[in-house]
Amino acid sequence: MRENGNYKNFRRLFAGLVAAAAYSAACFGFSGPVLADSPARPSIREVLSSESAGAAGDIAFTTQKLIDDGRITIEEVEEKIVIRWRGPKKGDLFGESIKARSKAAAGFHIYKSRNRYMNFVLLAKIDADGSGYYKYEDFDLKNDVIYYYKITLVDSDGGDNTFLPQFQASARDVNRPARPDKPLIENGDGFVKISWKPYTKSDFYEYQVLKSSAIGGEHETASRIRQSGICQFVDSDVVNGKSYSYMMRILDKSGNQSRESVEAIGRPRDKKAPEPPRNLRAEPGNNQITLIWRRCEDADCEAYKIYFCEGEPSPSNKMKLLTKTPASESFENNYTVKNLKNGKIYYFGVSAQDFSGNESAMAFEIKSSPVDFTAPPAPSYLKVSAMNAANKIEWASVPDVDKDLSGYRIYRKSTAFPKYIAVADIKKPKKAETQIFMAEKEKTKGSRAIDKFYPVIYEYTDSGIYNAMAYYYYVVAYDNKGNESKASETGEGIPRDITAPEKVSGFSAASKLAKVVLKWKPNKKDRDLLGYYIYRRAETDEKYALIAEIKKTGQTEFQDINLEFGVKYFYRISAFDESLNESVASEEKSAAAKFSNQISFSRAYIQNRPYTYCFSVNLNEMSLCYSKSADNISWSAWSDKTKFPVPPNMSKMTQISVQKWIKGFLIFSYNPQTLDLFFVNSADEKTFPAWRLLFNRVELPPNFGKRCFVSFEKDEKSIMAFAYNPLTQSVYYNLSRDLESFLRWTPCGLKVVPPETDSDMSKYFVTSDDRGYYLFSYDLDSGELKQSYSFDKKHWKAWYKFARNIKKPKNLQADKN
Repeated sequence: MRENGNYKNFRRLFAGLVAAAAYSAACFGFSGPVLADSPARPSIREVLSSESAGAAGDIAFTTQKLIDDGRITIEEVEEKIVIRWRGPKKGDLFGESIKARSKAAAGFHIYKSRNRYMNFVLLAKIDADGSGYYKYEDFDLKNDVIYYYKITLVDSDGGDNTFLPQFQASARDVNRPARPDKPLIENGDGFVKISWKPYTKSDFYEYQVLKSSAIGGEHETASRIRQSGICQFVDSDVVNGKSYSYMMRILDKSGNQSRESVEAIGRPRDKKAPEPPRNLRAEPGNNQITLIWRRCEDADCEAYKIYFCEGEPSPSNKMKLLTKTPASESFENNYTVKNLKNGKIYYFGVSAQDFSGNESAMAFEIKSSPVDFTAPPAPSYLKVSAMNAANKIEWASVPDVDKDLSGYRIYRKSTAFPKYIAVADIKKPKKAETQIFMAEKEKTKGSRAIDKFYPVIYEYTDSGIYNAMAYYYYVVAYDNKGNESKASETGEGIPRDITAPEKVSGFSAASKLAKVVLKWKPNKKDRDLLGYYIYRRAETDEKYALIAEIKKTGQTEFQDINLEFGVKYFYRISAFDESLNESVASEEKSAAAKFSNQISFSRAYIQNRPYTYCFSVNLNEMSLCYSKSADNISWSAWSDKTKFPVPPNMSKMTQISVQKWIKGFLIFSYNPQTLDLFFVNSADEKTFPAWRLLFNRVELPPNFGKRCFVSFEKDEKSIMAFAYNPLTQSVYYNLSRDLESFLRWTPCGLKVVPPETDSDMSKYFVTSDDRGYYLFSYDLDSGELKQSYSFDKKHWKAWYKFARNIKKPKNLQADKN
């Protein structure tokens, strides 16, 4: 009993030690974001890491990593370094493992050196406390000198344990230099000289001269001077007469910048006048003249002075200053003198003035006279109405601003004459019956109705033109000087008659394989017949839709191929002439695009003899029949038709696979549009139950596209899927072992070139057995049956005839003439 009690006490003690070690590890393993003055507490593994300072590599990198990880924070200030860290609390146990003897944290030792490799001396002893947060301040240090530190963890036995790897820090000068005094400015011809008082302290690094071309604007560094005795700078990158702003700034060795000095303004000046403007010329306008001259070459050119006089200059008629215009940096400068009188002669001169106020001599004076080149405004409204062998043009009048409006001119072009020509010059236009702007004028009362312009609508009839030909018009206004306005918007008119063609006769619709063929008798009575419109609606639709516009009057047949197979469609046809008059629609006719037969092959053992079955599937009447062969040479007569129910996923793209079992048929129905696979089986080959969903999604094969044949077959353990596309010459197969999902599609060997007789009526089917893959080709037109096979599942044999006497199926769907 005593031994059992001791054993229980030992177990309690051991459990306590394990719990303490786990608690210590949980406390020391804290990680995550921390405050800048509260570094992350290290985990028990970090506390006991044996990383030494000599093996730490780059100390600066190690220091930054400690800071980034939150293990320490370092504050570098004037002649002082402050180190903060988080560590074990007083009495916390730690050890390399639970089985090792646990130790209690007693404090920390801080070591310091000027050399990263040696001479580390004990700097301070820090006792552990109950908070786990520690701080040490190292005073009386030299700024910008690197010091190296180590922090070890002291256990209760007085032993040093590695705690933090070696790291470095430096005290920093945080006091910026005093603000410089306002610099002195000396302006010269093409330069500005800046001088300032020297900076005499030992931490000098450089002077910075700041410059701005706009007073009060943003300054940029113009010069950096790194000798404290050089206290002046000459700025020659200036333009005479322009003002520049300068400020000073001082930078010490610790990177501290002083405040900028007070702004000082410099303005270089010269006494030389700029060159006079060259190539002065005048361009007359309506009551104005535009002066144009070449830019002055002097960089300090500020503006140009414009002088003029009415009539020839003389002592009694001197040139007068008109205005002063700013200089432009473009190659040519210009100024427009307005409010002049048309027909009068004026003389002009231009001089250049720089930023210092120096004015050049005037350029050679020129004379010019304003001329009316201003056209009236363009008409803002145009409408063209088609008539029989004529077009009526309506347009809006324009305001007579210059009191010289003369009339309107109408231009026309057509498809036969593609260039615009003037067809009417109207000085007294006729008012139209409908005035669209008068109603707005009557609503406006008072002075506003007098100030605003309300256009009058005029009209003109262009007669003697051809019906069904497109004519295009625009209208311009012109004044007494012959100036034409800009063109109005363009209007189109197609003269036409109002008599529609006769009703189309002899219209019929015939159901064909994958299409509907429409036929009708030609219309030979209407000479202006242009073509036919064909309309269609499905059996479930209420309204007809236009599906074709035929502009060949001799065409009497149309094939509609964009159809769902087996769906009944209704058709009508009408005729239209060159004036787009449409006849009464024909009688309604109906037809449906038919499915072509699908061919399916299956191998089966009947009474221990292997048979190959060829199935013909007619989806128009939902029937199948088959022929079989025991020697793959001679084939039996086709069986009677067997009717089967319509698949739930029936559409124009549905593909049927039929498989012969010992008793009965197994039929698969796959829709590439909905990707679902249904099946139905018949034990007596006569009656069928309802279709059942086998897979709600079977992915399309990689070679799926036009004329891709997808087939399915089942054995005792799995369902296999095959896909052959004669256009891509590729075969793929897929497999489902669990009857719940298919695997990925995989190529069946190399490419298989289709037979030379391949056509749209050639049908293909892939099947397999233990020996390999079999690819069948059956031509519905000729009844020719061919086969290719691959036993190594890589190479395909050449096509060869697979039957001698096989005839066309009893349920074959064929087009009838």
